[in-house]
This record gives sequence, structure tokens and C-alpha cells, in this order.
Amino acid sequence: MREVASPPSSAGTSARGRWLAVAVLGVATLTSSLGAAQPSVWEAARDPLVRRIDAQSLAAERLLQERVTSPADLVRVRLAVARLLAEIAANPPGAARSARLDAAVGALYSEPYVADYAAARAWLTRALAAAPPAPLAERAEFLLGVACAKLGDVACERGAYSRVLELATSPPDRATALMNRAEGRMLAGDLAGAVADFRQARRWASRPDLLSLVCYGLGVALDRSGNLPSALQTLLEARAAWTSTAPYSPLDDPDVFFVPPFDLYYYKGLEELAVARAAQVGLDPATAVAAFARAAGHFERYLVEAEPAGTPWVRHARAHLGLCRRAQAALAGGTAASQE
Repeated sequence: MREVASPPSSAGTSARGRWLAVAVLGVATLTSSLGAAQPSVWEAARDPLVRRIDAQSLAAERLLQERVTSPADLVRVRLAVARLLAEIAANPPGAARSARLDAAVGALYSEPYVADYAAARAWLTRALAAAPPAPLAERAEFLLGVACAKLGDVACERGAYSRVLELATSPPDRATALMNRAEGRMLAGDLAGAVADFRQARRWASRPDLLSLVCYGLGVALDRSGNLPSALQTLLEARAAWTSTAPYSPLDDPDVFFVPPFDLYYYKGLEELAVARAAQVGLDPATAVAAFARAAGHFERYLVEAEPAGTPWVRHARAHLGLCRRAQAALAGGTAASQE
């Protein structure tokens, strides 16, 4: 599980306000931080190509701030992005590189309505090679981490988020980078490193929604490390941190993705197992039976895809599925007997 969008400290919007759009640094902040990288008035006057690249940079940054809240918005923005990318592709091959433009194009390729992560990685890598100012570098490194995760390049992802942590100072930025790096470490089998990163992220997570996501990841990492009791307790903390009035789970947030995608069912299965165990302790057998049934359903869906893929957590999922089925049957029998 990774969060795609950057934390609101740099994006300025909540996760719920970013449907289909990955927010970027505000144009005002970005422009002020790039003063040294922008052409001078005299350079722009001398070179029409410099003016053209500067205009393309501004156009890309404006598109990255578009809010897509309807199908009509999506069509409009996709057409505008396609036109701009075609214009940029027509720049002369020998044109001077602009870190600002390269970073903005890399961000556009990261948008869910484009989702060309190989192109995003290429443009972001080129932008970072120019050693841009820290605010631009931090955002580019973050998006590079997302692109590498989507491409399955765990080493690239881990390196990008490690460099974000060298630059980031705000608590949400640091928590998100640590959480995403932890997920990459867990995917690579480094469970100790994943648990350490998740615990650091929990200390930095100042927002309830971010704290909830961090606890979900920590709970799964603890479970896969063999500490099921702590895992289930942490998943209950994840549920408690989430806004109770939200119409969906943080695991279903459009800015959250899973590598591999079917890992979502492992997270949901383990969450329901935590709910079922808590209901057992609270002597609420009806709630426990329903939660065990939901947990079993999620683990079954996970295994349908995980077993052919040969993922390392199949054994854990099978064990949890067996536990859920046995507990559900025992509780259902006891409930039926008590009603006779």
C-alpha cells in the first residue's frame, strides 16, 4: 500500500479533494523556488526557444493544478495534456534542458489519466540530474518513488524515498515517505526494515487519515513478521484513527495503491480478523461471526491471485483463512445452540 499524492503540506488539499488528480506544489511556491533556474528577462528576449520552454513549464504546472471532478473535466484535461505533450515533443532536439519543465512533464506522466510510469521515471530522472532547488527536488523524488513502485523497481523506489527524507522537513511529508518506503521494504522481504520505517512514520503522522494508513501498513508488517496479536491491535488503532463519518475505508482512497494490486484483500482480511477477535473478547458473537465471514472472503480473494503469482505471504493467508473458517463455524454453532 502506498499513498500516491504528496501530503497536503505541499499540495494544499485533502486526499478526498484529489479524485483522479495528483496534486503538485503550488505554482507560487514552485515559481519562487526556481528563480535561479528561470531565464532572465534578457535571456528570454534573446532566445524565443527559452520563452517557449518557460511557457510550456507554466502550462504544465497549471494543468497539474486542475481538479478533475466529472467525466467532462476528465476529457477536457486529457485533451489539454495531450496537446501540451505533443507541443513539448516538437521542441528542437538540441534545445537546452529545463529542470522545471522536465519535472512538470514527469508529474503529468504520473497523473492517473496518463499513467505512463516509464516516461514519468525518465523525465523525473532527467530533472533531478540537473540538481534543482530543494522544493522541486523533493516533489520530483517523491513522484519518482511512485513511478518506480508502479514499475516494480523496489530498489529505485527505496532510493527515491530515502532522498525525499534527506529533503523533507514537514511531518506529513516525512510520514508519507517513510510509509511508502516501508511498503517497498516489505515487498522486498525486509520485514525488520519495514516495521522500523512504519514506526518512524507513526511518530511523524500528525494527520488522522495519514496515521490510519501508517497503522494499516504497520499491522500487516507485524503480522507477516509473526506477531499476530500486535498486528491485530495495530489494525484496530488504524480503524480508530480514521474518520468514522467517512463513506469509505482509507484502503479504498483513490490516492492509495497496492503492489501487487491484490494485496488489498490481505489488508482487508486482516482488518476484519482484528474486528472479529475484538468482538469475541467483547462477547459479541453475532458481530464476530459476520467479521470472520468477511475476513475469510477477503483472504479467499487474495489467494485466487496470490497463489498463481507465488507471493511469499500465501502461507500466512492460508493460515488466516483456516482460522477464520474454524472460528466462524464454532461461533455460528454456539449461537444457533443458544437460540434453541
